[in-house]
Amino acid sequence: MKLVVFMFCLIVFYSGALSQSSGTAKGAYHDVYTKERNITSRLFDGDKAIVSSGARSVYFGPLYEFEGRVPRKFVEPYLSILLLGAEDIGDEPDLFLEIDNQEDGPYSPSRISNYVRNDEKVQHFSLPWGTQRIVRRIADAKTVKGKIGRIEFSLTQNTILEIKSIYLSMPKAPEDLNVTYDSETNITRVFSREPYAVQVKNARYVVFAPRYEYPGKLKKGAASASVIIMFNTNPPLEKGKALDLRLWVDEKAMGPFTAVYLSSQVLKYGTESVYRVKAGPDSIIESIAGAAKVKCTLGDIEFSIAPESIGQIKLLYQKMQEK
Repeated sequence: MKLVVFMFCLIVFYSGALSQSSGTAKGAYHDVYTKERNITSRLFDGDKAIVSSGARSVYFGPLYEFEGRVPRKFVEPYLSILLLGAEDIGDEPDLFLEIDNQEDGPYSPSRISNYVRNDEKVQHFSLPWGTQRIVRRIADAKTVKGKIGRIEFSLTQNTILEIKSIYLSMPKAPEDLNVTYDSETNITRVFSREPYAVQVKNARYVVFAPRYEYPGKLKKGAASASVIIMFNTNPPLEKGKALDLRLWVDEKAMGPFTAVYLSSQVLKYGTESVYRVKAGPDSIIESIAGAAKVKCTLGDIEFSIAPESIGQIKLLYQKMQEK
């Protein structure tokens, strides 16, 4: 159902390129409210990017969906990319960004539609995970360049300002940690709000999620820590196989730690697998909490932990130590 709503919103989102749309004008964005679902889509009205090579036009920007007519809590945006007049670049092209001369990526957006309109090829791509960090960085940037497949582009200053406008219009994620209580098991779990890894290779995405838990609603003693890692690969890895996790914390090697298989599910693009580090989660969390840079490998998958995630893990470690 979410994909159907997104497809509708994406068509409206790119109305400037493909057709005329209706909605409540807000300047750099407009809102489309769907009464039947009580969902508002806040859609970006940005300029097309400056294309260096590979396509006639590129449209790049965020899309938010929230309950009701007014956003009242944080939601993760989609990152949407429209290509006009480009050769086929496949269902899962790599997306690289260069934000204020700092490389970011690769990311793996999914192609959600592909058709010909007025004798011109149209390709829609969506990146629905880890995008709040990207939008936040673009909103604060002076220059943004990108490459998706073979197509190179850069964002205009006006587009960057408009992305900042839509970013500022939305509630921000709380700086504190996520805390959930399970009444059936009487367990409280505490985990990071910035779990998505960056500079991922050999996977579509990686979620690196240290957490701790304790009985009841109030922490009264030592907590039990764990490190959960979720990733999407295509083709899938051998089901049930344990993987070695290695870390380079400020260039100091740690590991290997054994990550054991928990579960997997087949999605439209790739297989999402969940693993848990079998031993040593406390030392991993403590080391990352004091670090500036962290790189990791999980089997053949490579990734880095973003500075925002390191900050959250530091906070997690501090909370773990509280009595």
